[in-house]
Amino acid sequence: MSNLFIEISGTNDTKNYRIYDNIFEETAFANKGELYRALVKEYGGCTSKMYVDVCGKAVQIGWVFSKRVLYDDAKVKSVKGLSDKDRDNNSFICSTWISVHAEKPTVKTTYHYAKF
Repeated sequence: MSNLFIEISGTNDTKNYRIYDNIFEETAFANKGELYRALVKEYGGCTSKMYVDVCGKAVQIGWVFSKRVLYDDAKVKSVKGLSDKDRDNNSFICSTWISVHAEKPTVKTTYHYAKF
């Protein structure tokens, strides 16, 4: 059995903007349960599942995770013990959307040549 692939998108929910979008990578996991546990450790608690509509039926394709993350330029090493204002100045709530794929996507290239 081959390893699973994931597509990752992240948002700063505190300030409502995207951090990164559609990063596609191969995982070290062939099992969705092991993958899920690894994702929880890295991206925080699961807050939702991702679905797509397939012929009128909702089919799960992944998960949404959320955790508080320090800004890269934060002057503190942890948010523990900080006031609400200091916590919000040094960190944000990061939501990470992970869709799971069985194989790499197929990309078809169509050339549109100029006429001479």
